[in-house]
Amino acid sequence: MNLLKVVLLCLGAALMFAFNSCSDEEEVPLTELYPYSDVKFSITKTESTSTSCSFDLLSSDGKVPYLCLYVDTETFQEVPKAKLVSYLMDDLNRQAKAANMELEAFVESISLRGKQHVKIENLAPGAVYELVVFAISGTTPAKKATYQFFQTDYVDAVECSFDVRVSKKEDKIILDVNPSLKDEYWYMAALPKATYDNASTQMSDVQIYMTLFRQQAEGMTQEEIFEKLLLKGDASLAFTVPDGTGDCIWLAAVMKPVGNAALALASDVSKGLFNPDKLNQTAAIWDSCLSKSFWNKGYLPKVMVARPQ
Repeated sequence: MNLLKVVLLCLGAALMFAFNSCSDEEEVPLTELYPYSDVKFSITKTESTSTSCSFDLLSSDGKVPYLCLYVDTETFQEVPKAKLVSYLMDDLNRQAKAANMELEAFVESISLRGKQHVKIENLAPGAVYELVVFAISGTTPAKKATYQFFQTDYVDAVECSFDVRVSKKEDKIILDVNPSLKDEYWYMAALPKATYDNASTQMSDVQIYMTLFRQQAEGMTQEEIFEKLLLKGDASLAFTVPDGTGDCIWLAAVMKPVGNAALALASDVSKGLFNPDKLNQTAAIWDSCLSKSFWNKGYLPKVMVARPQ
């Protein structure tokens, strides 16, 4: 009887050890299975062009190595988020072999620490990418990564100012425009200040400008837009403005082609104020066609059409 108790006690102890062992294994901290998983990152996009993007990166632990990688639209659409880091590590392994390096040495050669400024180049214009940042120990990535989508500009931005002199000839308002960049195409729109003020409660200057441009360019081919709407260098525009309109706003900016079928804003939108009822009579260079309904208040009108003679 005593021998049976001893055997049962031994079996009980063995079972207790087995259950304790399983419990301990399940409770291994995440940071032991995946080192540095508690490290956090902040990503700030600082600059972009049509072919590059720059970022400021900041790690919560300045001593921990981390990787900053990116994928294109096709990749982040095809690879599930949960498998993206593994996909990237597999790709790094292929790159390491191509460079005749061990993976750990290759990873160390591209690792970052602490606060960094990075610039990614050779990107496609107007394309969307996803930045992936994660800590790494040797060749073992952290369990969690930080992700951020980013997009390149459709065109490279330029700085262009517009010197605009306003005068009057009979019922025509003349805008003599002198852009600071003579070799870039530009577009100008004008509208009553009351209409602009109403639109600006819900739209930025860029949105107002692009809305006016799109309305005027509707139905036109890119070739027709360059021929009829866009100008290059100094030019004079004439508009017909009903008496008593009051203050008006002009908006101007540089436009650049995107491929063969689209145009994009390439500069800040410049803005100026003028009053048609307070101008002197001078010689007109351009003529225009414009219906009086354009000046009705309460809606965003179409662009005034200026036609060169």
